[in-house]
Amino acid sequence: MYKRFAVIGLILFLCGCSSKVTVSEISLAQAEQDVLKFINIVHEENGRYLYTDDNNQIYIFLNEKYVKRGQDAVHFTAFYITVQQDELNVFINQDYASDYSDNELKYQALYKVSTLGEFDRINLFSNGQPVSFDRIFSRES
Repeated sequence: MYKRFAVIGLILFLCGCSSKVTVSEISLAQAEQDVLKFINIVHEENGRYLYTDDNNQIYIFLNEKYVKRGQDAVHFTAFYITVQQDELNVFINQDYASDYSDNELKYQALYKVSTLGEFDRINLFSNGQPVSFDRIFSRES
């Protein structure tokens, strides 16, 4: 009986947390003008980029479009987030491929994270290892 209540409590807790933050992958065509300006600054460089606006929207642009000669191409296989108190944890998984022409692989992605409030810290993990954003931008009011 206790286990049932514990499971129900955990589900309710997770549902409550998930309503605080939503994440969706968006195309560049769906992005707002300010987000496109930020992407135009970094689109020719591989990396992980963070953009925040004044409406509690966070955009994460992942770019591995450019492949160095003789190296495998990096592509993204997963993106998910977790929230722990005032911290947002962003997890990306990436893999490597030698077939650069495979249109099924995701070399570039834009994610929109909508929140009800601000976070004290945003942590980024790639394949489970902590990494940093290559550049961070913020919309100026």
